[in-house]
Amino acid sequence: MSESLLPMAEVRKRVGLSASMIYRLVSEGRFPKPGKFGTRSLWSSSEVDAWVAERIRLKNMGRNMGEQLAA
Repeated sequence: MSESLLPMAEVRKRVGLSASMIYRLVSEGRFPKPGKFGTRSLWSSSEVDAWVAERIRLKNMGRNMGEQLAA
């Protein structure tokens, strides 16, 4: 996928979170920071996609660990 800048509406679609939750995670350092372009906040598509991929990886790691403990 090519690099692009995403407005909040697109970020919300990709991550399934509300704007307030996204901004909370940004303030906690747990979500990529947007760049400011005039009055707009825009996110790097590759950073958002990497954040989503990491959440999936962590979820799958937890699932795999549970399976190993049950064996």
